[in-house]
Amino acid sequence: MRSLVFLLFLFLSATIYAVPAVIKSSVDRLETSGRKPENLILPYLFSTESMGLNVGVGATASGYYQDQMSIGATAYGGDISSGVAVGVFNYRLPGTIAFT
Repeated sequence: MRSLVFLLFLFLSATIYAVPAVIKSSVDRLETSGRKPENLILPYLFSTESMGLNVGVGATASGYYQDQMSIGATAYGGDISSGVAVGVFNYRLPGTIAFT
């Protein structure tokens, strides 16, 4: 019985003094200071048995609307197949908190 009371005492004393820690940190790296928007355009060529020969181009742009946001797109086509894909990555919704 004593050991149960002691364990209960330890548990209650630990939970009373347990306070969640709030830690904020920020890293300002030399290679990202004064960062400018970046672009990349990449042509490509591939061939598969089911899709045939395809020619395509991919492009990305980052740092335009928001510093962390990137937009990517690709388009390819051939005799048998074609496709287009567009994506937005790391977009922060207005009014939300930025974790750094």
